Amino acid sequence: MSNPLHRLLPASGSLQTVLAQKPLQPFADETIAFVEAVSASILKDWRFRPHPELMALAFWMRRPRLLALQREMITDETRGVRLARGVVFHIAPGNVDTLFVYSWFLSLLMGNINIVRLSSRNSVQQNLLLELLAGLLEEESFRAIRERTLVVRYERDDGWSEIISRQVNMRVLWGGDETVAHLRSLPLPPRATELTFPDRFSLCALGVEAYLALTDKADLAGRFYNDAYWFGQMACSSPRVVFWIGEAGAGLEEARRLFWQELERIVDLKKPEWQPHVAMDKQVAAAAIGLTVEGVHLLPGGTAHLQRLWFEDPGSMPRERHCGGGLFFESRLADLDALFSWTRSKDQTVTLFGYSREAIGSSVRRVGPEGVDRIQRVGEALDFAPIWDGHDLLRAFSRLLCLPPAERKGDASV
Repeated sequence: MSNPLHRLLPASGSLQTVLAQKPLQPFADETIAFVEAVSASILKDWRFRPHPELMALAFWMRRPRLLALQREMITDETRGVRLARGVVFHIAPGNVDTLFVYSWFLSLLMGNINIVRLSSRNSVQQNLLLELLAGLLEEESFRAIRERTLVVRYERDDGWSEIISRQVNMRVLWGGDETVAHLRSLPLPPRATELTFPDRFSLCALGVEAYLALTDKADLAGRFYNDAYWFGQMACSSPRVVFWIGEAGAGLEEARRLFWQELERIVDLKKPEWQPHVAMDKQVAAAAIGLTVEGVHLLPGGTAHLQRLWFEDPGSMPRERHCGGGLFFESRLADLDALFSWTRSKDQTVTLFGYSREAIGSSVRRVGPEGVDRIQRVGEALDFAPIWDGHDLLRAFSRLLCLPPAERKGDASV
C-alpha cells in the first residue's frame, strides 16, 4: 500500500491486533471507568479550559450521565439480551474536530471494538484530546480498551478504507454528501450495517414579541454565539439562518437591531480565531448571492466574523451556497406553521425561542415537516445526544438477541 497508515492511538496498536479481539459487554465496568477518566482528566486540565466545546464533551461523559444511559438500555432486557455488534469503523468529519470522540465512545459503551479514521486536518483541540487519550490508554487498568481501539489517519485513499471496511460489522460515515456517497460504494460484509451522517442544514427562529419582552438579551445572544461560532458555523447543527416569527413592522425592526447589536458585542469580545480564508470565502459568497438572487439585501456593517443577508422571500434562500464562517441568512415568517413548512429534508436542527413545547408540538403535528430531526433551545444546538439525525445510536451500535417469552406457571423450560 503506497499510502501509509499513520497510527495515532494506541502507541502499540495495529489492525491485526484490534481485529483479533472479542467485544466487551455493553456498559462494562472498565469501559465506564475509562470514559469517566477521560472526563475527569479534561475537567482538571487547565489547557482545556479555553475550549468550551471540549469542556462540554467532558460534562457529557460524567459518570451520572453514563449510568443514566445504562439504565435506559436496561429496559430492553425484557425482550432479550443486548450485545455489541463487533468491530465498528468510524470515518470522522474534518469540520468538527471532536465529534470522533462521541461516535467512538457511544460505540465503546456498547462493548464494540473501534477503528477510527481521522481526517488529515488537525487542530489544537484535537491534538490535546489525542495526547490525553494516549496517556490514559497506556494505563494497565485500561488494557481492555487499549486492545480494542485503533485511531488512525491516512490520506484520502480507497485502499485502506476498503481493507478495513471488508472486516468490520458496522461502518459509520460522517462527512460531506460527496464523501459519504463515495465511501458507501466501498463494500461491506453482507451482514454489516451502516450509519451515514452527510451534510445537514440548521436554523434558529426567534419570536418577535417574546424577544422584545426578554429582559436578559445578552444571555440569549451569548447562547446563540455558542451555537453558531464554536465550530466556525461549520457544524451540521450550527444555525445558518435566523428567522423572525411575527408581524412585520417597527417591533420586528427593533428586535433585529437589538439582537444583532448584542451578538456583535459578544463576537468583538470573544474574537474567534479562524483561518484567514474563512472571512474571504464569506465575503465572496455574500456578494455573489446578493448579486444573483432577487430580493436579497446585503446588510451593511459586515465584518470578518459576521455578515448578514436579508431575504424578502425565504423560499429563495440558496442553502447550498452557504459557506459558514459567520454568514447569516435572515428573514421573517408569519408563524410556526410557516417555519416548519419552509423546512426541507436536509434540515436538521431548529433552535427556537419564544414558544412552548406544546405550541411547537402542535405545529409539527399539523404541518408534518419534511425535514428537521431536532428542536432545541437556543444555546443547545451543539449538545450531542445518543439520538442523532433520527438514529438511536446506542441501539444502532448493538444488536438484540431475543429470548423466549417469560415462562408462565406450568410451562416447561426451554
